[in-house]
This record gives sequence, C-alpha cells and structure tokens, in this order.
Amino acid sequence: MLHTGHYPLLMETSVGASQRKRDIELVCDHRRLRILAVEQFASGLIEKVLGEDNLMFGHVYVVKLLDVVPGIGKVAGRRLLSSVGLNGFSTVSHMTAQQRLCIIEAIRALP
Repeated sequence: MLHTGHYPLLMETSVGASQRKRDIELVCDHRRLRILAVEQFASGLIEKVLGEDNLMFGHVYVVKLLDVVPGIGKVAGRRLLSSVGLNGFSTVSHMTAQQRLCIIEAIRALP
C-alpha cells in the first residue's frame, strides 16, 4: 500500500483490474440496452419493449419509458404507474401481464 497525504492508495492487482473491466463492460451493456429500450419505446414499439418474453429490457425502469411518450410526460407517467400499482422504481421485469396491458392501452388511447 502506498501513502500519499492522508489517503492510502491501494495498488491494483491484475485480478482486481480484470474484475473492474468486466464490471465496466456490464454497466456499459446495461446502459446501451436502456438507451435502446427508450428509443424503441419512443418510436412506438411499445409491445416489443414491454413484452413478457423480452428479457433484454427487464432492468429498465418503466417511468423512464413513459417519460419519452408524447402526451404523457413525467407527472402523468407517474400517475399512470400509480394507477396500475407500480412505483417509480418498478422495472419492466416487475410488471404483471395486466399492468403491461393497462399501460399499453393507456398509451394507445392518447390522441
């Protein structure tokens, strides 16, 4: 361990460096999938993103998807989530089939 001032600097081992690299790659993959989900949702592929068999977007927050829908926005999106029994931290994988259907119908009913 090296000391500089008040804070010790830990020497990074090759095992630690490779684990860090894998962690960074995982975070980048999640970020890339989240961006793809939001883009597809905004372009109208709602059923594809919310599909029960779509494991690719399971970690995406539903509120982030609703934020990009024209005519819904942040406040109405959170109200919609609340009306189907979800909160702001609910992910696509937490949704039931009925909740998915209610959200899809609400979005399709927009002018």
